[in-house]
Amino acid sequence: MLGSRLVKLIEQKSDELSEGVAEKLRSSSRTPGYRDLAHAELAKAAKEVFSNLSDWLLTKTESDVELRFTETGMTPPTAPKNTKPQRTRRRNV
Repeated sequence: MLGSRLVKLIEQKSDELSEGVAEKLRSSSRTPGYRDLAHAELAKAAKEVFSNLSDWLLTKTESDVELRFTETGMTPPTAPKNTKPQRTRRRNV
């Protein structure tokens, strides 16, 4: 129940959320590929996902997501091959 209420809240706040996501995508050093896209275009794409989140979560396939990224002119993010954190050795001083 909490999950469905959270999804509905995200769908209701899609305008605010999409504006914030667009700004963060364009300004983050971790997402340089989004800088060339117009803020309005990113916000529109984010709003499409946020306002239809239940549909995206329940019915969209990985291919649908990849197609959406491609239509926007972006390459979908890939998961890192090795997400295990590297340990560093401490030196005794």
